[in-house]
Amino acid sequence: MQDEQRAKALREGALAALRELALGFEEANARADGALLGEGAGDIHAGLVAAILRTFALRLAEGRGEAGDSISAVLRDLAADRAALGRGAFEGRRGAWARVLGLFRGLDPEGLAEPGSLLDGRAHPFLAAADVADGAVLRALERLLSIAPEGGLAVEDLGSVYEGLLGVRVEAVRGERLALAIEPVLARRRLGAHYTARSITRVMVERTLAPLLPEDASPEAVLALRVCDPAMGSGAFLVEACRMLAERLMRAWARAGGAPEGADGAAAARRLVARSCIHGVDRDRIAVDLARIALWLEAAAPEPLATFGRASLRHGDALVGLPFAQMASVGVTPRQTTPPEASALADAAVGVLLREKDKKARARAFGALTNRAAEGIEPLAAESAEVRRAFHPFHWDLELPEIFAPERGGFDAFLGNPPWVSYAGRASQPLAKELRAFYTQTSPAFAGYRNLQGIFVHRCASLLRPGGRLGLVLPTSMSDLGGYAATRRAHDALCVCDDELPDFGDVFDGVFQPSMGLLSTRRKEPVVMAQAGAWPLARSDLDTQTRGILEALGARPKLPPHLFGERGFQSMGDDVQKLRALPAPEGAFTAGVRVGGDIEPFLRKSPGLHCDPAAFGGRFRPEAEWKAVRFLIRQTARYPMAALSDGLAFRNSILAGFEDETWSAFFLVAYLNASPVRWFHYVQHRDARQGMPQMKITHLRALPAPEAGSSEVKALEALGREIGLRNEGIRAEEQEEIDRLAGEALGLAEGARERIRAWRGTVKG
Repeated sequence: MQDEQRAKALREGALAALRELALGFEEANARADGALLGEGAGDIHAGLVAAILRTFALRLAEGRGEAGDSISAVLRDLAADRAALGRGAFEGRRGAWARVLGLFRGLDPEGLAEPGSLLDGRAHPFLAAADVADGAVLRALERLLSIAPEGGLAVEDLGSVYEGLLGVRVEAVRGERLALAIEPVLARRRLGAHYTARSITRVMVERTLAPLLPEDASPEAVLALRVCDPAMGSGAFLVEACRMLAERLMRAWARAGGAPEGADGAAAARRLVARSCIHGVDRDRIAVDLARIALWLEAAAPEPLATFGRASLRHGDALVGLPFAQMASVGVTPRQTTPPEASALADAAVGVLLREKDKKARARAFGALTNRAAEGIEPLAAESAEVRRAFHPFHWDLELPEIFAPERGGFDAFLGNPPWVSYAGRASQPLAKELRAFYTQTSPAFAGYRNLQGIFVHRCASLLRPGGRLGLVLPTSMSDLGGYAATRRAHDALCVCDDELPDFGDVFDGVFQPSMGLLSTRRKEPVVMAQAGAWPLARSDLDTQTRGILEALGARPKLPPHLFGERGFQSMGDDVQKLRALPAPEGAFTAGVRVGGDIEPFLRKSPGLHCDPAAFGGRFRPEAEWKAVRFLIRQTARYPMAALSDGLAFRNSILAGFEDETWSAFFLVAYLNASPVRWFHYVQHRDARQGMPQMKITHLRALPAPEAGSSEVKALEALGREIGLRNEGIRAEEQEEIDRLAGEALGLAEGARERIRAWRGTVKG
């Protein structure tokens, strides 16, 4: 299987196993007259998810070669019993679930697991009290364990299984008989959690860490590196980093004359690297446990699973915390010699930033905190506990003082695929007002097109030592779109990008946005960035001639920015219900409203939607503003498609065009519909080629301009008037003429125009 196919199969298997297990517990509860899943049964969903994840962890742990029973043996025995007994006799039998529970206890035989962790056998007591039928156990194990990808299972597969469970929730529906329903939820989308294929983690780990590891690096230098994933999920990047660093350690041992006495090669190298070099943080407690399991398995660590990685793989929110320097800047001075008091003070300071928006109020609150802290930890305890319970702050230099000691100055590298969560635009997700206030006050990246991944970029860059490396997977749009300028500016003030950043394209299942790798090095000293440039994405798809054409067109003056803008009505919430699909005005629904699909080249269709402008409480633009728009541009398209406006309203799936004394609307409509202009946009902007195509205002403002007043411009204006006013689309011979005129206006040689003609026949908008 390919990486994504493999992950998809595991996700689907996990979801199917959850359904079967839920049915088994539903039936067991009925036989217990409702006592099993009564009001005090706890979180049924969390318990069943824990059972699925423990089961898959047991399957992975079989590779350690330890003697004893195994989950695969349970599956084989149950399948054999069903074949021998027949389905009828087998279905009513019980006993297998008790065997599975015994294997669960084997994951933590000494009871060392932290309360509430995935391995905590005391959590979810209804699991141990159930008497689940063997048929349900067999079907759940078959769905979960029968997937056999090429090359066998890998520890990263545990993350795919968990990802499959993030999009649903088990709900108890209480009636005459309690039923367990599997309901879809938005958790996965709101978390921004997506499987990262090993083909990507390998590239990112190699390109991030290689500059830190010269070929003659000593074993001590390799083990001195400190690498972190700030949103580690189930640990895919950390596992890959462990593999790479272990390989480099073995090479260093070979140069130094062999491994240390008692070391057993590759396994010893992975164990040393896992213990010394690897760090991670995540606000999802289950994800932390999964990362610990994955690294424990990868390192073949001899210590108990329940205690492995407690100091280095941590639960907390990497973005909610205050380093010492930031606390001092707001007038709060922690006592660095007394960690408990410093941590409580830091939590309380976070609480101030979460609740106080006014600068003067914050200053007063910070001053009061310092005075209260002088009396000891007790006055802060309740406030600190409340903040920690609700927001899980992670104060980096308090939690990891050895890494942020002055002689080290921070991490050597940050790696990962932080959550992609937007708080603006069509894909906007809800954000607690307290966190919005906190992000605004603590991160310069939280501006413009506000999003979570941008804050991760800035936070990681700020926690690197000088010369440290950053390697994060991000939406490709962050490389150049104006809305992400705040993130690029915050990053570039601290780090310098590598050349030729990798463009991974559309690799995430169910995600429209293509992806890239941000690779950079921390500066010795921060700089002030007046404005944000684009990040340099690699373009392996361009040959010499194409690059030459792009460079020539890119060097021309640009069309004035005031010719393009956004006027479209952006509906919110129940606004959609106020727009009716009507072919013509009817009753109070007097205003026609166009959408993107109503615009084709030189064709403005009649609006299929109508509304009552008064229903929007003043948010609907007045008629004069719609009439000021001279032409319309379809927003969801791979290249420009424009038509003259008739002054009616439109939604934000259409962009607005204007005119001035130099550039008329007739010329601009013809020019935007010309193949040379379309080709330039398509080849220049990755939004046109990847994922859901998008026309952006910044793209239109980047189009090359011909010489104003030239004969070609005048001819294009005349054609634009004739074809545009006709409003019937464009004929093939007219397209040829417009393309010829535009090519000559832009100074394109015949070879370039021939290339554009060939492209025109292969790409549809």
